[in-house]
Amino acid sequence: MKTILSLLLATTFSGMTACASSSSAVRNGDAASARVEVSVLYASMQCGREEPDAQASWVSNAIALQHLYDKFPQEAMPTIDFDRERVVLMEMGLRPTLGYRLALVSSSAKVEKGSAEVLLEWIAPGRDMMVGQMLTSPCLLLKLERGSYQQVRFSDQSGVKKATLVVPL
Repeated sequence: MKTILSLLLATTFSGMTACASSSSAVRNGDAASARVEVSVLYASMQCGREEPDAQASWVSNAIALQHLYDKFPQEAMPTIDFDRERVVLMEMGLRPTLGYRLALVSSSAKVEKGSAEVLLEWIAPGRDMMVGQMLTSPCLLLKLERGSYQQVRFSDQSGVKKATLVVPL
């Protein structure tokens, strides 16, 4: 019985040590395992972009964020600490029908070699799907935790780069 108890305690402590060393690697800025939190502040099929290409742009302060939220119907503007967080507007571009949208794949972005990668699901209607004929311009307003990255790359679920932003000074 003592042997089983000793093995159980040893296993528990070694697991706790592994967890502690893993989280400290992230805190110490180990690029191989660093991640930053990402969350959706707002999503819409109609964000007003008239060009067909995807675009990402920084929302640099509370005034710029308020201008965006003035365009969003019935949405309350969240409180953002711009000293600890960054805000990005990711736009898919003008699309010819309904059925297009963007979705965040993961609530964290991997940071490697000074670049944070945000994965997005780039959703398009199926070829045989019946959709309404209406111009749409899907977007996501994202909040990113500040971290040790100099650029942010936005990729779709297949790994195809859709946009890249250099972090402002």
